[in-house]
Amino acid sequence: MPLLAGAATLALVVGAFVVLLPMLTRPRPAPEGRPADEEVRRLQASARRALAEGKYRQALRDADAAKELSDRRPDALTRDERRDVVQLWRQSDVLARLLDVPLQEIVKQASLAPEDDWQPRFRELYQGRAVLFDDRLRYDVVGRAALHTYEVRLGDERVRLAVDELKVLRPLPLEPTPRVLFGARLAQVGREPGGWVVRFDPDSGVLFTDPDAALCVPLDDELRTVLERQAEWLKKYVEEQ
Repeated sequence: MPLLAGAATLALVVGAFVVLLPMLTRPRPAPEGRPADEEVRRLQASARRALAEGKYRQALRDADAAKELSDRRPDALTRDERRDVVQLWRQSDVLARLLDVPLQEIVKQASLAPEDDWQPRFRELYQGRAVLFDDRLRYDVVGRAALHTYEVRLGDERVRLAVDELKVLRPLPLEPTPRVLFGARLAQVGREPGGWVVRFDPDSGVLFTDPDAALCVPLDDELRTVLERQAEWLKKYVEEQ
């Protein structure tokens, strides 16, 4: 009898699954019955308002919802519209993760801590947090992308900021030393054979293109030009990679 009861229960579960499977896999409608493209635009507008108000976590929630809907319903948007959704999400993600501790201080902490204590501490407090750079880029003596002005020092030693490892910067034209506004997430801070190095997640680099997302930096005519140029760079150099 227990075996017969178990078999009957299994048959009912399988039958229900077969009936419900088409409903589970069917694309969910946008909230409140709106078409998917209208809902994505509403979420994008909400994210941009939050960015303008400095509410970066709220902006990320809205941008993340827009991206999730865009990924689920790619037929609802054009290629350019989907690209805009992803770009807004990437900018919001960086701003929502911004460090509240200067890189100079983090390197100093690393220099004072034992190695076996520093690594777990770094993973807990700093790994994955984002840094925003507003600087000019140049080639260093070995041909790598490097910041022109901003630097971090530990005593007399200059700390290498390995921005050249960011994939988004590799194809860009760096002559003559263009001003660039970009962000990236921390991956590692430590002493290596060549000296102290700050490394970033290579896939985390984000060129800023949205004026609202750039309000943490004074927005003037020069910066507007920078953002427009970076939007062109994304289309011309980065998306072709």
